[in-house]
Amino acid sequence: VWPTYADADGDAVSYSLSVGNAVPMAASVGSLETQPMQAVYSGPSNSFTLENLNYYTSYAYRVEIKDSQGAAILGPSGSFSLVPQFQLFPRCPRRPHTS
Repeated sequence: VWPTYADADGDAVSYSLSVGNAVPMAASVGSLETQPMQAVYSGPSNSFTLENLNYYTSYAYRVEIKDSQGAAILGPSGSFSLVPQFQLFPRCPRRPHTS
């Protein structure tokens, strides 16, 4: 989900979402270099569900907003990673406390 945008002239807007892998740069700790991005969505909605993503992988994204006249601006961009949620301890039934 990304913010909705309104065109100053009242033209209809559409969104394009591009996603690519982000890999750590060798020269700088904490920096990411983006592999070529691929357009995964184009349309009027301000949300899209990504599928088939891999755990422990960094992804970069960017949103481009276009109006019906072809004018475009760059919207939100950034990176994210997927990490599974682990249950460290299995749930065990409580044993009654005896004295």
